[in-house]
Amino acid sequence: MTMLFSLAILVILYIIIMQLVSRGKCDDYDLRILQFMHDEDGSTKTQIPKMRRLMIDTTALGGDTFLVIMTLLMIGVSELIGDRLFLHSYLITALSARLLGHILKRTAKRKRPTVRSDAPQMFTSSFPSVHSMMAMTILGWLGFLMPQFMGMTPNIILQILCVTLIISIAYSRLYLAVHWPSDVAAGLIAGLIILLTVYAIHLPIYP
Repeated sequence: MTMLFSLAILVILYIIIMQLVSRGKCDDYDLRILQFMHDEDGSTKTQIPKMRRLMIDTTALGGDTFLVIMTLLMIGVSELIGDRLFLHSYLITALSARLLGHILKRTAKRKRPTVRSDAPQMFTSSFPSVHSMMAMTILGWLGFLMPQFMGMTPNIILQILCVTLIISIAYSRLYLAVHWPSDVAAGLIAGLIILLTVYAIHLPIYP
């Protein structure tokens, strides 16, 4: 009951954000946040040498290349431990996130931010941030669900690392100015919905 309640709250929260975005109610707040982060010339206020390169590398962890690498790695681990249900739980989580992200982007046609002149060129809808969604689902599964499915004791160091990476990837989308803050928030919420759904459905049937 608690799990269903949490899922319901998250779904409602996502719908609220989506409706606010579609009506332009988030635009002013989103713009203020990005303007706070970036100077008028488009540069980031917190300029650190090689920071942009680091953010580009970090944001790649929420992309398709990392998804493929993680999938191949999980297939190898599954074969090594002889546990197909372990692999099924990962594939359901990762592929659901990728498919849902593609579908959700078609529900809200939103232009990308233009506060940085050197922002990477993106041609898909800005809402929601699929990179943030993929980060939440894949890294959340790795840090919190995988130990449960494998019968392992949760590793606090692994969980801290995964949470840090999730936050870093989400921040990188704002640093590079390829998403509005509400896009990132919606992506994280959608990813968490997938995680909790997989946990609620898959764990009870796991031996």
